[in-house]
Amino acid sequence: MIIDSIDVAILKAKNNLALVVREKMEFDDFFLAYLVDPTGLGFGLIQNK
Repeated sequence: MIIDSIDVAILKAKNNLALVVREKMEFDDFFLAYLVDPTGLGFGLIQNK
């Protein structure tokens, strides 16, 4: 899935009961966050700068 903003994706995931394991982190070329969905599946979100 392609999204415009990692912040919007995190908010939507949290609204669907996902747990943020690692808040948005900023690196040189991208942003990264780790979440866990309600079933325990972990996933990461990446947004290029």
